Amino acid sequence: MTDSSGALVISKELERLLELSDVPVQAEFNACIPQDRAPAASFWKPYKPEQVTIGLLACFTLWIASSGHLVPRDFQIQATIAPLSGQDCLVDVGTAYGKKTQELQEQGQMD
Repeated sequence: MTDSSGALVISKELERLLELSDVPVQAEFNACIPQDRAPAASFWKPYKPEQVTIGLLACFTLWIASSGHLVPRDFQIQATIAPLSGQDCLVDVGTAYGKKTQELQEQGQMD
């Protein structure tokens, strides 16, 4: 969704999610994002509840913006949580990491 009406829909959906408390955010996440696409439950264990909420909202942002096709990789969620929790963060991902290949596979454009 790149037109202004699509951006408005995304914005309204994200506003609605931001108004939820921690428990409803988790419930909404479980209802909307398929388990096989979501980060493993063990991924969230080292995080405080407010950090989990940040990560879930990051997942929702990409999920909504991609019309229900993409969820951030674990390192992307970690890189989102850190600065929003007051921590420093350095992400080092080289070229040929497979970002475009994964995206095309998820869209069914590659085998």
